Amino acid sequence: MRNPNMPLLFTYGNTTTTLYYHGIVVGEARRQAGRAEPRRTARMNVVVDVSTDRLLPECERGCEVEAIDDVQLFEDSGRAS
Repeated sequence: MRNPNMPLLFTYGNTTTTLYYHGIVVGEARRQAGRAEPRRTARMNVVVDVSTDRLLPECERGCEVEAIDDVQLFEDSGRAS
């Protein structure tokens, strides 16, 4: 969470991260509310639990799934509180 504002403190509510595979929800993670100090970047680690039983029907048609040790995803939802 990047907060370029000075001198405003940026706060955000509880968040949910949803992981999709071919349009199907296969994982989800929740994070508690937090804040980003003025002119600072708040780094977050999010652990997403992937439900393999949701992947299996898609994989029966053929798919490539690879375990990756460290993945960095960035998303800007355009919402601020």
